[in-house]
Amino acid sequence: MLKKDCDYTRKSLRKYLLGHLFTHEQKKIERHLKKCAFCSTDYQALRRSAETRKLLKDITPPEGVVQRVRAGVSVLSVLKRLLYRPLWIAGFLAAAAALYLYVIAPLYHDRELESIEAAAPQAAPAEPVLAEATAPRPQPAPAVPKPAAQAPAREPLVVTITVEDEASAISRINAVMQGHAVLRNRRFSASDREITGS
Repeated sequence: MLKKDCDYTRKSLRKYLLGHLFTHEQKKIERHLKKCAFCSTDYQALRRSAETRKLLKDITPPEGVVQRVRAGVSVLSVLKRLLYRPLWIAGFLAAAAALYLYVIAPLYHDRELESIEAAAPQAAPAEPVLAEATAPRPQPAPAVPKPAAQAPAREPLVVTITVEDEASAISRINAVMQGHAVLRNRRFSASDREITGS
């Protein structure tokens, strides 16, 4: 069987069942139905459903069935109207946003990292270069180091880093240390694995 024949037959089955085809088309479909089991099965199912529809027209429903069916349809239409309102979509999006902000985001939030970043000293901003000569500026007074007794006693931060490419990791660590005011003059290397900021 050709797929083209099956497609044509399946499209024409309703017309064939109602007798709305020319004689040569009816003969062509009858020959195909004898040869093709799939199309024959479709035709039998269509014929049975048409017979069932005819029988159902003759049956009168008992009292109250029609009202119950209509009530069910009206409930479904009300439900459909409620579900297809944009307000529900906005409510769902608001609930999803609240779930993310109050449940999911705190799981990934690390308060210790925040306190370390807040305590880290910031690098001094570079002074702007002026094109014209300006009057000499007064030299700022040299910074007097604070006594060690005033500094709060903290345990040193110990960071363990496991890397695959040691050379690139060392260069990245040194690049980060360039932005840190206390560690700017120090270098991390294969031999110097311990650096302190004091």
